[in-house]
Amino acid sequence: MYIYLFIYILASEILTEVGGLTGHNVTLPCVYDVDSHGVLDFCWGRGKVPRFKCSDTFLSSEDQSVLNEDPSRYQVLGSPTDGDVSLTIVDAQWSDEGVYGCRIQIPGWFNDIKVNIRLVLKQGESHHRHHFTSLGPGLIVLSFFSSCGGNYYTEVDICHSWGLSAPPRCKLMKFFFFFFLKKLVT
Repeated sequence: MYIYLFIYILASEILTEVGGLTGHNVTLPCVYDVDSHGVLDFCWGRGKVPRFKCSDTFLSSEDQSVLNEDPSRYQVLGSPTDGDVSLTIVDAQWSDEGVYGCRIQIPGWFNDIKVNIRLVLKQGESHHRHHFTSLGPGLIVLSFFSSCGGNYYTEVDICHSWGLSAPPRCKLMKFFFFFFLKKLVT
């Protein structure tokens, strides 16, 4: 009994990180299996999902009717009847950064699906080019050349070739890569 409770507490504290650009739409994923549970009520709020309901709820459903405090900013573009209640934030702004919580309300005690997501934004880019270069087996270099408001910058990430998000060990490699490039240039 204690092991299950411990695992439940740990699982409910996990935060998934989603990145986006200011001025662009950003989608925060939240899905469930309709075949197993049927169509369920859900809610979205700011902050981690608490024990009951959602914190600072701004979008929810009740009996398949969606209640939305600000439909011009927050939308469910997926199909709730197919189990896709992912949240799309329209025209993301810096004030949208932070933690969001999605709760899928499964009937019964303590079995709701809780999804906690941290939204991290970067400055939206008006023009950008990207380039992929192989660094060896399983690794690629992803470089961006961007311009925004007259400012130009280059960003380089070293990533596993099966995904574009850099796990922590790749971020360490990115530091050494920049150090190596700096030594080559100077």
